[in-house]
Amino acid sequence: MLALLADLVVADSEARWTHVFLRRGMVPHAGDTYFMPRIVPFHRLNELSMLGDTVDSAKLYEWGLVNRVAAADGALDAAMELAQRLATGPTRSLGMTKRLYRQSLSSDMEAAFDAERAATALISTTADRTEGVAAFFDNRPPVYIGN
Repeated sequence: MLALLADLVVADSEARWTHVFLRRGMVPHAGDTYFMPRIVPFHRLNELSMLGDTVDSAKLYEWGLVNRVAAADGALDAAMELAQRLATGPTRSLGMTKRLYRQSLSSDMEAAFDAERAATALISTTADRTEGVAAFFDNRPPVYIGN
């Protein structure tokens, strides 16, 4: 379950995943009942948690639970490529985007729109936003500095 809590998930093509609570005569715990319904579509979650079948990485990808499936010896390289892309992006915008989506899971639409407005106003004052707009008009890739 912990891997599914990551922002982006790369699975090894040989990876297998099992929701083991049922197999042990247990109920989900350790945050599972909070996080999993927010990550896994409800009927898929029921299938995983009530049948306890082992699912391979191709199925996890098909179900939208992992972002990438990499060759068995290439998972780390694929994860590092994603990490590099994030690191060279507008990091403050990325962080705020993540926060907005997470907050929206426990707020109503009005609160979500208010949070969007506040984040938009704050981001509009950053150097990265200025660079992003300038790069668009200059028809070049942006170079973000994290500010």
